Amino acid sequence: MTHDYYRLLGELQTIDFFLAEINMYLDSHPQDATALERQQQYQRIRQELDREYQGCIRLLHSAQQQLAAKK
Repeated sequence: MTHDYYRLLGELQTIDFFLAEINMYLDSHPQDATALERQQQYQRIRQELDREYQGCIRLLHSAQQQLAAKK
């Protein structure tokens, strides 16, 4: 589970970097259909990764609460 947390965090950071870069590119090339398509594609991928990441955080938080309750 912890491995998934760090994997997902890394993937989210990579996607966020890419989206920041493509947004800067689109500022100067707003009509680039390929770039717009990729931006939309990576925004969808980011949403999916974020859902997985949030689920992982909930599981880790729940596990921590259970361990704390046993002490």
